[in-house]
Amino acid sequence: MKIGYARVSTIEQRLEAQIDQLQAHGCEKIYQERNSGGDRERPTLNEIFGYLRAGDTLLVVKLDRLSRSLKDLLELATKVDALGAQLQSLEESIDTSSRAIGGRPFALNKDQRNEVVRMRNEGRSLSELSRLFDVSRSTIARRCEGRNVARAVH
Repeated sequence: MKIGYARVSTIEQRLEAQIDQLQAHGCEKIYQERNSGGDRERPTLNEIFGYLRAGDTLLVVKLDRLSRSLKDLLELATKVDALGAQLQSLEESIDTSSRAIGGRPFALNKDQRNEVVRMRNEGRSLSELSRLFDVSRSTIARRCEGRNVARAVH
């Protein structure tokens, strides 16, 4: 599912242009917020992270609608990725579903990542999973962190 996020900083600014672009790119649901991009307390953005699911794409017209700092943007992109979703900016041609933006390749492919969570829910240990998938325990722990995992991550 494509989920849009439109944000303006002041009451005088209008959301309509962003909403129109997001709709034109197939967003089925569009969240709207009037708040500063530098403000870490953005309830609507937090609501999106409760709604995003694996396979979803979070679309913004421009990256500055999502974040005012690179550090915050990277944190948000990491959060989107941890949910198994992608981030896409329409104007900057940023799309995290493609590894062409650089960075180290994933240690596990999508199917393996889903399998790790499933097996962890069945009670498999981090050590067992790291041996089975030939990755570090920390890779397994990061994959299971924040997921609906029955056992605590050790």
